[in-house]
Amino acid sequence: MRLLKIRAVNGPNIYHNKPVMMMKIDLEDRVDQASTDLPGFTTALIEQFPGLMEHHCSPGHAGGFHERLLRGTYLAHIIEHVALEISGLAGMDVTYGKSVYAGKKGHYEIITRFTNEAAMKECLLLALRCVEGILAQTPVSLSEELQAIRQIYADTQMGPSTQSIFDAAKRRGIACRRVGRNSLLRLGYGSKMRHVQAAVTDRTGNIAVELVQDKAMTKEVLQSVGIPAPRGRVVRRLADLEDALEAVGFPLAAKPLDGNHGNGITLNIANSSEAVRAFHLAKEFSRDVLFEEMCFGKDYRVLVVGGRMTAAAERNPPTVTGDGVSSVEQLIAALNEDPRRGDGHSAFLTKIEIDEQLLQTLEKQTLLLDSIPGPGQFVRLRENANLSGGGTAKDVTDVVHPEVKRMCERAARKVGLDICGIDLIHSDISRPVAEGASIIEINAGPGLRMHLAPSEGQPRDVGAAIVNLLYKNPADSRIPILAVTGTNGKTSTVRMLGKIMSAGGKCVGMTSSDGIYIGGDKIESGDTSGPLSAAKVLFDPEVECAVLELARGGLLRAGLAYDWCDVGVVTNVRPDHIGQDGIDDIDDLIRIKALAVERVREGGTVVLNAEDEASLNMRTRPEFLRLPRRLLLYSTDPANVALRAHLLEGKDACWVKDGIVHARVEGRQIILGHVDQMPVTMGGAAKFQISNALAAIGAALAQGQPAELVFKALCDFAPARENIGRINLYKVHGGYVIIDYAHNPDAISAIGDLLAHYSGYRKTAILGLPGDRESDLLREAGRRLAQNFDRVVLRDECDLRGRAPAEVPAMLKRMFDAEFPELEAEIVLDEARAVNQVLSAIEPRDIVVIFFDSLQNALTALRQFDPEPVANIPRADGRGAAVPSTPAGEIESQWAGK
Repeated sequence: MRLLKIRAVNGPNIYHNKPVMMMKIDLEDRVDQASTDLPGFTTALIEQFPGLMEHHCSPGHAGGFHERLLRGTYLAHIIEHVALEISGLAGMDVTYGKSVYAGKKGHYEIITRFTNEAAMKECLLLALRCVEGILAQTPVSLSEELQAIRQIYADTQMGPSTQSIFDAAKRRGIACRRVGRNSLLRLGYGSKMRHVQAAVTDRTGNIAVELVQDKAMTKEVLQSVGIPAPRGRVVRRLADLEDALEAVGFPLAAKPLDGNHGNGITLNIANSSEAVRAFHLAKEFSRDVLFEEMCFGKDYRVLVVGGRMTAAAERNPPTVTGDGVSSVEQLIAALNEDPRRGDGHSAFLTKIEIDEQLLQTLEKQTLLLDSIPGPGQFVRLRENANLSGGGTAKDVTDVVHPEVKRMCERAARKVGLDICGIDLIHSDISRPVAEGASIIEINAGPGLRMHLAPSEGQPRDVGAAIVNLLYKNPADSRIPILAVTGTNGKTSTVRMLGKIMSAGGKCVGMTSSDGIYIGGDKIESGDTSGPLSAAKVLFDPEVECAVLELARGGLLRAGLAYDWCDVGVVTNVRPDHIGQDGIDDIDDLIRIKALAVERVREGGTVVLNAEDEASLNMRTRPEFLRLPRRLLLYSTDPANVALRAHLLEGKDACWVKDGIVHARVEGRQIILGHVDQMPVTMGGAAKFQISNALAAIGAALAQGQPAELVFKALCDFAPARENIGRINLYKVHGGYVIIDYAHNPDAISAIGDLLAHYSGYRKTAILGLPGDRESDLLREAGRRLAQNFDRVVLRDECDLRGRAPAEVPAMLKRMFDAEFPELEAEIVLDEARAVNQVLSAIEPRDIVVIFFDSLQNALTALRQFDPEPVANIPRADGRGAAVPSTPAGEIESQWAGK
């Protein structure tokens, strides 16, 4: 067996609505081997992974997978279950998995859900090695491998504070994604996007953070408004220490002026020698040391979010209790075995580290690490109660005195922090401020662990409080997202929809098969119809509306860049890409493209082509019916049976009758205008462009755009400038040239239907076809050419996609000679040369259609013939005289850089 590829899919996908890891393997010579063909295999597998006996699998009950093994199941399926079992042994307990044929004999995709990308990747790789080991009768030793995965999981998992914010966002339906491997989270989309890192938001003021890092200045600010804080002095040089001690007086506390996590703190300093020692300890963490009066009482942390107290905890220093047998060091080791304790901030409690502070604390109790405390003897390990030093916490939120609550909220407002942790010493937090309350520190980016999982008392969902600070309403996190998929017409629909939404005054981010656009500016060229490109739009802070083209390849291999969209459009699903990536028939294409429909939010709108049975049938899929959504159908035929039934039910629709565009949205009847007013329809002759325009109109109306704005935008939509490469019409030396990307049978037939309006013209096609399509599909495309053109010039594609040079043109030429002997057909392999040859001889009654491979090459070749963009072609009856489609001043600019 051989590993081919492993990758993460981070958004909803055709397999699962949550992130999955996909491992592609080649079973090679074991492709036809089932578990029953491998003597001793099942026994050895269960011996190494006894937990597999509990896996349900398709039978739906514990032990179901074992039944499958005994009946005979294939190795890809077995590897999937082993990966799931390993994830459980490693502490992740992932339960969703799937194995599917990947389009070539022996090739399979093994798919598992993941919550931790790095660790789940290792689970899959280990599963492959383990199954190979059992087959070779050299089983993999699991203990070290599992420990390595557990360490990867611990190193890459979000900490408790970040996880609580992530989980809270997901519960509220707010899109949330981790950025990188640390604590940065990105919430929402586009102009509604926010960032938070631990407990610091993108609106936490830098001045406020700088202020509270200077503990002396913080106290000055608090004292200036009458908030109690201990007196203190800042000492930089040891020579100045004596003056500070005299000014403040014993007992004292010493701490780094800009320290954190309790590092370098010494409490209850009683004399000069202890003060000198404390000075040197604090200097390890800061240039300046703050000596302040020692406050006595209980140690509290109050969390203030958005100016309101959210939680409060009483913190206690770490301690151990003697048993008369174990040393202090052994007691610490036993305490660190608590599963709630981890390294640093990775768990809800922190393991206790033996350092200088701990040794000093023991010394004050006349103890050493090897001392053996008596039974029941209480040993304090630190004087400060920070959780980062191993302390514990008790929730006291419900008993905080109103005066204390107001004092903390006022302190947070005074320093200007949107989220802060206030360290408070008080005799009892349930008592008034005057009975001993004093704020000793204010912290930016406070840890949340003590509130999320206190050692005692009620947990507080402080992550939700932070999310509520970022967004009062989950809808505030979202921009309109309109997604378009289909076999043909999706690029034109996306461009028209982008034009409409821009006309509404929004900064539109758009992805399509020719590039990424932000606010009308093209920021990236190329086929950008996949999720990586969509993410660039969705996470651009300028974007107020996203219009996204969703191509088959991106949907299949990488899923979606968003969680939910507002409008999902399916233009059609036609036979194309059959034989690629495991796609066997049109049902596979429907399953892939239906993802655009299934991820329309509750209350959103699905727009379907009533004239296309495959897309229309998506409305009956269980995934579509699972949520209440609006359904809008569109059709160029007012007599369409599905459309008429839909209208009789009072539902939304968009259609053409007597050359006029009609719509009904939310019970309101709308007449928009004549189809021939929209240049993209070529005077109403391009039926497929009328259909695409209806899809765009329906989506825009569903999103609340005014009908007048919608239709005006499409009347202003200039195909040669704003829909480049899609039915662009030019006049060349008295003849006419159309540039289009049609490359499958139905798209070629659509062009043929358009040309049928223009009798009396000789029609020539220049075309190559993608080599990765099945030969039968290529021949069918050739037949459609022969049925609609008088002459065909065949060329090669730039990317042969696995075919030999001239293989596809030669195959089509042989078919033409055999089935269509009257057709003029020749082969000119180079695209630019083919265009030059045909256009050099173009005559006034010629229509040439360039089915381009490289738009750049086609436009460059065309430019040599001084093309004039026009809106339509004169018909034999004299109707539709050719008129310029682009203002004269703009004709040159559209060629810039082409």
